Amino acid sequence: MKDASGHLGFTMIELLAVMAITALLAAGVLTTVATVSRDRSRMKRAFLNQPESQARLVDLLRRDIACAREIGGDDAGGRIELIGYASIDPRTGERQARPAQIVYEVVSPVGADAYANRGSSRGRGELVRRQRYLDDPRDARVWSELIERDVASITLTHPRAPTGPAGAAAASSDRQGAKRTLTLRYSDPSKRPTVTCEVFSP
Repeated sequence: MKDASGHLGFTMIELLAVMAITALLAAGVLTTVATVSRDRSRMKRAFLNQPESQARLVDLLRRDIACAREIGGDDAGGRIELIGYASIDPRTGERQARPAQIVYEVVSPVGADAYANRGSSRGRGELVRRQRYLDDPRDARVWSELIERDVASITLTHPRAPTGPAGAAAASSDRQGAKRTLTLRYSDPSKRPTVTCEVFSP
């Protein structure tokens, strides 16, 4: 529409109509995103609360530990680091044989900071699995996932694990057939007993 000077432009009504349509579209997108996020959170909680979830977790830990060629971590029960061939495709969830660094860490439920009370049976944390490919620096695909709640500590004992000057276990290689013992402690042992499993290196 032309104004009094003959220039083309939009009227106030047209501008208000465009703004109203844009607001409606934005509200629809936000509602959809919120619904999807809520559904994913609900599915995540349901997955973690299923009786078989612990067996699934132990199976994942066993495979990661069995395929590890180097093991590191700390003595406080808050972190273990594995380097081996037990990677998972983040897009499909399928198991692979690509070399990867896998870190299990107990973190605070309210953020990504290191869990302050790790190693304490009174603390509450979340067990996170982080993975990074090592065979292609340009395609590391760093990703992490929450795999367990209400965890107090996670420790892994294995042969030939020298201790560094700060008390942290240095990365080491195990001999063939060596036994590795994983211990996962929960914040409330009366409700969820400690999980212990033994894994033999290939």
